[in-house]
Amino acid sequence: MHFQKKLGIGFIVFGALVIALAFLMTSSGGFVFSALIGLMAVLFGAFQIMLSKLAAQSKAAGKHHSAKPIKTRKVRR
Repeated sequence: MHFQKKLGIGFIVFGALVIALAFLMTSSGGFVFSALIGLMAVLFGAFQIMLSKLAAQSKAAGKHHSAKPIKTRKVRR
């Protein structure tokens, strides 16, 4: 698993935990602030996972079978 994917999953879990704790612990305006922080963490995690998928696709696309190096002949003098 790539670092970006691990980071994304971690941020999603952290954001969900922050939202759940904010819901359980606060009953005032602090809930809104904490929920927004959690939502930002979840969105950032989703963005990291999206970037890791794009990076994996670009690596796979670069390894095409027709992109083999061409051998060159050495010229004897």
